[in-house]
Amino acid sequence: METGILPWIDRGIPADRGTVRRPSRRPSEMNWRYLRPWPWLDTRAGFVAATPRGGCLLDLGSSDGETLRHMAELRPDLRFFAADRAGRPDQYPPGCVFARVDLEQDRLPWPDGSMDAITCMHVVEHLRSLENLLNEVARLLRPGGRVYFETPHPRSLSLPSLRGQQGTAAFTLNFYDDPTHHRLVPVEELAQEVERRGLAVTGRGISRNWLFALAHWVLRWGPPSRKRFTAQVHWVGWSAWLSARKPETGDAHATPLAHSAAA
Repeated sequence: METGILPWIDRGIPADRGTVRRPSRRPSEMNWRYLRPWPWLDTRAGFVAATPRGGCLLDLGSSDGETLRHMAELRPDLRFFAADRAGRPDQYPPGCVFARVDLEQDRLPWPDGSMDAITCMHVVEHLRSLENLLNEVARLLRPGGRVYFETPHPRSLSLPSLRGQQGTAAFTLNFYDDPTHHRLVPVEELAQEVERRGLAVTGRGISRNWLFALAHWVLRWGPPSRKRFTAQVHWVGWSAWLSARKPETGDAHATPLAHSAAA
């Protein structure tokens, strides 16, 4: 029987969230409740942990709900909302409010300033236009609310392709292993776009789960598998992240929202 952190690593980076079809995957064995004392071990968990108690969190591109379920394990006090064109609301946390929408063109069905936190993980690289998505993020965040984006790092362009290799189960290692990827979106571009909508960038970097990353030094010697490649991408830093905040009224450096974002 496997013990320790290795059984937690049974799937790769969610490379096709949002408005695209996702291949079937096994349910994850990792439970984020174990990260409550140490949310900094996982970049995503660190963001979610900072959401105000009892707050509203919206996940854009919620897909099969695995990440939402992890969030609920970490923060069962939060109220969850989700939006996707092809989501699986039957697999979402109990009480999660779901909207089936096209993130490139639809207005989301929630009031202005209603969300304390928004997550958008591995969605932007699938979209041809980010205008509607980013406008909706700026509209929905309350003053002081935060947004977290995650997307493939440029280094994913230079990693070897796993297409056709045995034991990979359609794992996306090279950016173009996923045919639904439209283009790589650098976080520098995201930063410019959110600032244009009046949000203040609060952080950027490489997204990792450090438990997965450290497992790379064990699994790298094993046969090809989802566990091995998941550990590898966390070690090399396959995903980049950016967070931003909507200024409070009266913030010294608050910037008025662009007209396109407020419309």
